[in-house]
Amino acid sequence: MCKTLLERLAVASLVAQSIDSKITLGAFNLAIEAGKEDQYDTMKKALALVREDAEQAAAVMKDKSLDGMIKQLAYFRMVKNSAKKHGVANCGEYAGYSYLKLYKKGVFPIHYIGAANVEYYYNHAFVTISLPPSTRGECAMSKWADDVVICDPWLMQRQGIYKKTKADFRGAYTVKEYIEATKDVFGNGDIVECIFGTGKSLGTVPSINLT
Repeated sequence: MCKTLLERLAVASLVAQSIDSKITLGAFNLAIEAGKEDQYDTMKKALALVREDAEQAAAVMKDKSLDGMIKQLAYFRMVKNSAKKHGVANCGEYAGYSYLKLYKKGVFPIHYIGAANVEYYYNHAFVTISLPPSTRGECAMSKWADDVVICDPWLMQRQGIYKKTKADFRGAYTVKEYIEATKDVFGNGDIVECIFGTGKSLGTVPSINLT
């Protein structure tokens, strides 16, 4: 599946737009930029509830009966459900949701990427398609292969605020496009950290409800 760059861009865009439609209030840390001052307090309270649920969901990470990556996916699933319920998220929740959807669609390899020293937003997270499965640790995006695709619903929202969202492949970016789109906020340039990833399905993601 997704053997070409265009196929990867297409599926990443569909995932990003689907997620954007499910998180009804949007990204809390973009509220002011988006002119949602009247919704700021509502979004702040909603995000606090999502973060409370995330703390409860973290208990699944202690379950020794589950494989490490499956535990991470189960955690993403629980946090995704909370973000949908309360209608708000930030980049971490968006990235986890993206990773989960791509995993369930059978799109591999996928990686969860973190960026530190991000101006205004402190840090950032997003998902890639087609990095080598063994990729881990600090790396430069400019060194990535041209066929790598980034899925980032949060950045799609930010670009929409400033009328920079492309008509095609919204929420999906080539490496060059992503570096250009983030150069005004990534304090470390194109240096990011590959936190984890997988090159294949590891089984069905268990449905674990928050208590």
